[in-house]
Amino acid sequence: MKKYKGSLQEKSGKWYLVLNVKFQDGTKQKWFPLNLPVDAPKKDVYQKIAEINNRVDNEQMGALEDTMLADKYGNLTLNYFIDLYLEYKKDKVQRVTYDDYYGDAKTIKKYFSQVNLKLRELNLIHIQGFVNYLIDKKLSAKSINRYLNMLYDIFSYAMFLGILKKNIIKQIERPKVKKIEYHYYDAEQIKNLCKKLEEEDSIYSLPIIITATYGLRRSEIIGLLWSSIDFEQDKIYINNKVICSQKGIERITYSSHIMKTKASERTLPLLPEIKVLLKKKQQRITDNIIKAGSKYNNDYVDYVCVDDNGNRLKAHTLYINFTKLLKKYNMPHIRFHDLRHSCASMLVASKMPIKTIQEWLGHSNYKTTANIYSHTDYKMQIESGNTVEDVLFSKKKNSLSEQQLQYIKMLNDRLNDLEQQIQNSNEETNTGQTI
Repeated sequence: MKKYKGSLQEKSGKWYLVLNVKFQDGTKQKWFPLNLPVDAPKKDVYQKIAEINNRVDNEQMGALEDTMLADKYGNLTLNYFIDLYLEYKKDKVQRVTYDDYYGDAKTIKKYFSQVNLKLRELNLIHIQGFVNYLIDKKLSAKSINRYLNMLYDIFSYAMFLGILKKNIIKQIERPKVKKIEYHYYDAEQIKNLCKKLEEEDSIYSLPIIITATYGLRRSEIIGLLWSSIDFEQDKIYINNKVICSQKGIERITYSSHIMKTKASERTLPLLPEIKVLLKKKQQRITDNIIKAGSKYNNDYVDYVCVDDNGNRLKAHTLYINFTKLLKKYNMPHIRFHDLRHSCASMLVASKMPIKTIQEWLGHSNYKTTANIYSHTDYKMQIESGNTVEDVLFSKKKNSLSEQQLQYIKMLNDRLNDLEQQIQNSNEETNTGQTI
């Protein structure tokens, strides 16, 4: 054990050990409380002194190791350090998230391989050059910010290891992300679509109808399990997903009970109409098993969305056939994910509280729901405006009834609530979220 120059000092009737400890930035005096009164036995005092010296020895060794680590990794190129970062992240995030990291890292490494700079040599000019490169490639502001987020995380990891003292990504001016304009069907269009799908009776009818009804993500509808449907209690448990990832080392499809967020794992009521459709699907599967015999694929017997040979539906195939059906029905084109927005818009239009909509959709954040779907209340604003116009500017002498006045008040309260939600959300964050 190394001995340090110091002394015992009394303060407020207790002993303190005062040491001159040499840190990386020079020698500093530090007071260590022994947590013993001045009349404590000498053996107890000496034991505490030994413990403190031991602790200081370990701290000094840790500081020395940090310095060695910084010297070792500080001489590495950015591209090499990115590989270390990816290895560090591999077991800390879900596979699909890691694949996103891996794909974005390839773009970053491709650009910086031209300059081959060490991690410590990177400055704002180099980072801004990368941003300009992305702008020249016509990438959206959202995509550019995604790359900057990754660089920020990489630099933060370097700071954690003691290699860098600051994160220069903080100083980069980020492009502003334009608010996305979501496309969706209204209630009448959804009703019309579901009616045509029931008549179609294809293997894609059920997943499309359920998605429109519950506002599920594509990974959630493909991952829906029979074991997650309680026909007795009339409940559907959204607790499984199927992810197809092609951004990483190889294209993979996997099932997972680890949902996107904790809020994504939710329980929804099994509506009578959906229950009937699910029972029909069960009978269809039973009939197909009998017809196909040993040729039927039993690997996905617990999955609701399978074809007539027992194969689990693929996300890409579902999207393609959804688009074909819309064209066949002569309906406006929307993305499959826009069924989720359509469901949300119907809930907003029905004056359901935003908090309830958040829980129905499985958003982890209240402000996400408020930001995205509050705009769908515009019809209510028009309705409210027309009512106010009648009150203030109508030349009719007939006064409004108490019921009409209450309705006007309800509309105005609703609008004020939505405006406050948007304002609060915008104050808390300036970045978009994946939903």
